[in-house]
Amino acid sequence: MELPEAVRREFGHELYLIQTGAMPENASPFEGSQGNDILKLVERFDGDTYRCVFAAKLETAIYVLHVYMKKANEGKKTPKHIIDTVHRRYAAAKQADAATRKAQEELVKERKQHEQQ
Repeated sequence: MELPEAVRREFGHELYLIQTGAMPENASPFEGSQGNDILKLVERFDGDTYRCVFAAKLETAIYVLHVYMKKANEGKKTPKHIIDTVHRRYAAAKQADAATRKAQEELVKERKQHEQQ
């Protein structure tokens, strides 16, 4: 799926705002998320609706889990295969985030040891 340039720019700007600590008005919980750990951004363009799903509560980065166009014939519910994809990717993002956090902590520890020598 080719994402329209205007939608790509808007999602990019909103993700930037999230990195700076702001939360865009069009952010809302994704289906099946607990405690707002997974959020979605919604943009409408040229009669279509697009979603950008991201991990909201991880420490080292904003992880974009999925971007897709919502099809009108799907009704209000998000298809199960998309929900499953997002939750599988969220689990992988949590593991990556934990590994990154551990590596950062080890680097800080090494630097402190080096400074004390």
